[in-house]
Amino acid sequence: QPIYIDSIADIDAWWAFIDGEPWLRGRRVVLLDQRGIGLSEPQLDCPGLYDPVTWNGVVPTPDLLPDLGAGQQAALERCRDRLLAAGIDLTAYNTRENAADVADLRGALEIPSWVVFGISYGTRVGLTLLRDHPEGISAAVLDSVLPLEVDFIGESAATFEGALERLYADCRADAACQRTFGDLKPLLAETVRRLDAAPLPLRLTGPNEGPQFLHVDGATFLWLVFDSLYNWDTIERLPFLIHRTAQQDYRWLAEKARASYLDSGPDSDFAEAMQFSVGCNEEYPFYAEQPLPKASALFDGWVEGDFYLWACPLWPAGKAPAAENQPARSDVPTLLLSGDYDPITPAGWAERTLPFLTRGQHLVFRGIGHDVVDSTDCGGEVVADFLANPRRKPNSACVAALEPPYFILDEADW
Repeated sequence: QPIYIDSIADIDAWWAFIDGEPWLRGRRVVLLDQRGIGLSEPQLDCPGLYDPVTWNGVVPTPDLLPDLGAGQQAALERCRDRLLAAGIDLTAYNTRENAADVADLRGALEIPSWVVFGISYGTRVGLTLLRDHPEGISAAVLDSVLPLEVDFIGESAATFEGALERLYADCRADAACQRTFGDLKPLLAETVRRLDAAPLPLRLTGPNEGPQFLHVDGATFLWLVFDSLYNWDTIERLPFLIHRTAQQDYRWLAEKARASYLDSGPDSDFAEAMQFSVGCNEEYPFYAEQPLPKASALFDGWVEGDFYLWACPLWPAGKAPAAENQPARSDVPTLLLSGDYDPITPAGWAERTLPFLTRGQHLVFRGIGHDVVDSTDCGGEVVADFLANPRRKPNSACVAALEPPYFILDEADW
């Protein structure tokens, strides 16, 4: 996602990141505000778009049912109309232009050679840069890979289900997890069906706070599970969360939902309009052009709730050329990193793009979700060794030593 830096706290976080990553020490680090983001002008944000009431349907009483569709659409249209009235061409914001901007920046800074590093959507920018502007790139490190050719919207359910299957298997293989929680797969399925049949008015606030409720149906519950698969610490808590929710003990689900839907507040650190311009230009036009990997019917409601499916017909982003849905090819030494629990950019996607990178290498990190380098010291160690000599295989001993998640078994450890 396009994230912008707009405060001293953000810069301080980057200094801490640089100081904590040995592979960055002694290197000159260049941070770029993509067009539409941060201090670039104009900013492509939609203030208040992801407001908990408008976007998520948080309500003050359990009997009040929000009209999510109408509220979300109206908010999106207000943002769109404001940007268009300001004379902003929403078709000018896409990955091709982002990559061209990065290449121009290298020239403007007179840097003869540099290493490209990208995480998540940044890997798509990196792959496009390798394809269109390989000059001056000595190596690339792409963490949690989003290839150009994947159907990001259409494959999302199968990708999510694949991460869940890893969770189910690891819990079965862990004697304590299996003994405490049993088979997680039927527990999750039954919970989704129950919540679809009778959505739960879940209170998100405590007894001394103003009441705030979220109506949790099966798709909302699945989204909260999906969000938990991003980070190793929430992965460790996921069997406990699934089990307690299946037992209709909703305390931990309320804690998770509050953090996701309420505590984040109405202001997001995403440039929302940039997100729509990129996704609606490069993903939506190619949605379901090819046969999609199958996911079970349990995920139908979750798929139908994908905001790109209703938002993109309202967003004048244009359609990317066909080349933007084809693999990026490169001879630049490239290291691909994946977490085996990643629910949004799975290891299989990196494997699919690897044949088109003649000097590409791919490592999968056990027990890790999205964003490997920020999740485990091992990621930084591997990157450091790779950058010492990008044309040889990096030392991956720490990768081989990684273990499955250490699952939380009771509330005392929560």
